[in-house]
Order: sequence, then structure tokens, then C-alpha cells
Amino acid sequence: MPSIEMELANLNLETSEPLSLVQQAQRRMYHRYVALLAFLLATSMLCLYLVFRGPPAALAELRVIDHSSAQPGSAEAMARCLDGSEYVYYVRPGHGTGKSKWLIFLDGGDVCVSLDDCMEHARGKASSEHWKRTPVLDLAEQHHTFSTSAAENPLMWNWNWIFLVNCDAGYYSGQSLRPLTTDSEPSQLFFRGWYNVKATFEQLNRASDLNGGLAEATDVLIAGCSAGTVGTFLHLDSLRSRLPESTKVRGYGSSGFFLATPKYLPLKQFIWSEMNVSCSLNPSCLGTHEGAEWACLAGSNAAGYVQTPLFLVQGLYDSVQLTESAPRHCLWSFSCANEYGSSVRHQMTQWLAASRNRGLFLHSCISHCGRDVMTVDGLTPLQALRNWWELENVTVNLTQFAHYPCLTCCLGSLWAAPTSDSAQLESSSAYSAKSLPF
Repeated sequence: MPSIEMELANLNLETSEPLSLVQQAQRRMYHRYVALLAFLLATSMLCLYLVFRGPPAALAELRVIDHSSAQPGSAEAMARCLDGSEYVYYVRPGHGTGKSKWLIFLDGGDVCVSLDDCMEHARGKASSEHWKRTPVLDLAEQHHTFSTSAAENPLMWNWNWIFLVNCDAGYYSGQSLRPLTTDSEPSQLFFRGWYNVKATFEQLNRASDLNGGLAEATDVLIAGCSAGTVGTFLHLDSLRSRLPESTKVRGYGSSGFFLATPKYLPLKQFIWSEMNVSCSLNPSCLGTHEGAEWACLAGSNAAGYVQTPLFLVQGLYDSVQLTESAPRHCLWSFSCANEYGSSVRHQMTQWLAASRNRGLFLHSCISHCGRDVMTVDGLTPLQALRNWWELENVTVNLTQFAHYPCLTCCLGSLWAAPTSDSAQLESSSAYSAKSLPF
């Protein structure tokens, strides 16, 4: 038997023989094919990644308003979360064409309906200690307005983004100078929502690290969701007056047109009686609802008094409003839900007709502040917002109407009724709870 050494020697002799020209050409061709296949595979993988990766994260950093070092008597000295902790907010600088443009978003969430309810909130998200555990926040996970995709969010994808946390549980409206003393922890409750907003604006005005600060803004959209939308209704005109006259300022709200029903209105009495919100409410609204001034905290009432151009996205069958504003059984009763939706549609149509420069995206999706992709005339809410933003003195009405429950309305358009002009002006009394069937 040949030894291993002899086999290796024969192998070395075979491999050491020079290749023919044909073999050399074949080997070069083989290597080229391998390189080409590797290139095509890598390119295919890159294309798949770019298609399916989604937009990049919208990371924002936490900023703290240190009231202890602020000038006494200033809004920054007064700013507090409900438990007395420092007020905080998040920022993400804009870039490119968005450097001078700002989205200022008021977060939604719960509001106080009683002292015990306030105490519960103060132990959770109504304390800045909750937010400090997240020094960097992905805003895309908070609301769809923070999409970094230019296709999904054609207006604001590269703007400066400001996210105001809802830690006052009072529609950003409280102006109580003295805290409310309690018998348990936290020992004091601070109702300073309006000071939180003012202090944030004061800091942003001199925030030179944010593309020169808010004082240099050319475009500002003040927005919110749910309770943040109600806060937008209450403060949009005042905040507009704090910005340069040359700055284009408008409002945007989603899921905040809560109907002023007999079930809903009593839930607002605690905020009115304890938080000193009268200066945050429209005087005309207070006059209309004398003796029941807390009615001005209902979104359907507050929205009617806003003078600054405003675009709203609202569901006829909002999943939260069907439990808070409508009768208890409405979420499970088709006839009740459809009756409630008819009232929403009627009052929002009146709101839209009462002033030019308003926009409405009314849909039949059963959701609340969601990421649904419902469309009307091929437009999503953010695409419709962009179109409205570019118009002047024009009312835009996009409506998707279907009876409750509509299981496909969150996915696309069923019916659209666009108009480019305002209808007849209606009296603000139409926003009264007396017109509701419940």
C-alpha cells in the first residue's frame, strides 16, 4: 500500500503542474461569477433592508425646568408637576428645511376628576420622577405626528419637535399659587399646568442650541391628542400671541372633541373648583355657561372659541369618548353608538362652518389617538394636514362615514365628502350640551 507520504508527494506534483490557458480563463471566469453573485446577493439584502426597516427612531432628550434657580415670580419658578416635582419636556432638533419650523405637542392622558384621582396620578405619570427614568424618549412611539418618514409625515418630518408631558392632570390649565395640602403622600398637590406651558415657551425662546430657538421660528404647529387637544383648544390663541406676528402659527388636534354630555360635564367640576383655571378659559365661553363654567373644559365647547386656524382629526366612534361621554352601554350598543356618532358629526360640521381656515378629517374608525391608516380621498390625516397647511382662507372637510361598528374603516376610505369652502355660520349655542339626545 502506498504510504501517506507518497500520496502527498503525488498530490503536490499534480497541483504544481502549470494550468493551461483554457484552464486559467475558466478559473478567472469562475471567480468573476462568484464575485458577481456575492455582489447581487449583498445588493438584494440591502434593498430588502431599506424597504422593510421602517423610518428611523425619533429620539428626543429630556430637559428639566429647574424652578429652584429661576427668577422668583417667573413662570419657570412656578412650574411644577402635580406632586411638586420639576416640570420636564422632551426636544428633538430639526434639520434641513425644518430648522426654523416647530411642532409643539401637548401630550394626552388622564385628568383629575377627584382628590383621590389626583393623588393616584401624582404617584405615577403626573410626577417628573416617572419621566426622568426615560432620559431619551422615542417620540414615534407616543403619537403618529412624530413619524420621521417624509412620505407618512410630509409636513413635519424634519421639524424641531417639542413634547410637553401631561403631568398636571388638568389640561395644562391650572394657575393655583398655593398647593393643596393632603393627608397622605404626596403631602401637597400643585395645579400649575399653565405655568408649565409658559415656562417651556420661555426656555425654548432662548434655546440657541435648537436652531436659534423658538424666537427665530418661521412656522409653528401647536398640537395635541385627547386631553392635549383640549389643552390646545384652551391655549392656542394665547400661545399664538406669544410668538412673532410674522410666524405662521396653526393648531392640530386629534381625538379631543369630547361632547359636552350630562354624563361627561360633572367630571370637569373638580378641575374648575380646585385648579384655578378660570384665566385659562375663554371669557365668552364662561359667559355663555355662567353657573356651569366647567362646561368650557369640554372639547366640543372649547373648540368653538378658537380663533387661530385649526385642523382636527376626530372619530365618530372614538373608543374613549364612547365610554366617557356617551351612555355606559354605548360601546356595545350599535344604535346608541350610531346616535352618538351622529351628534359628533352634526356638531363638528357646525364647528367647521363657523370659521374659515379650519380643517376636519372625520372618520369612522373605532380608535383613540391611534396609528390607524384610514384614508379619505387617498389621504391620511397627516397628508391632509399638509395640504391644509399650505392653503389660506380655505376650509377643508374630509369625511369618512360608515355606521357603527365599521371593521374596515381603520384601513381605508369608504366615502368622502370634500369641500373647499365654508358653509353658513352657525351660532356658538350649537355647542351646548342641551342639543344632545343623551
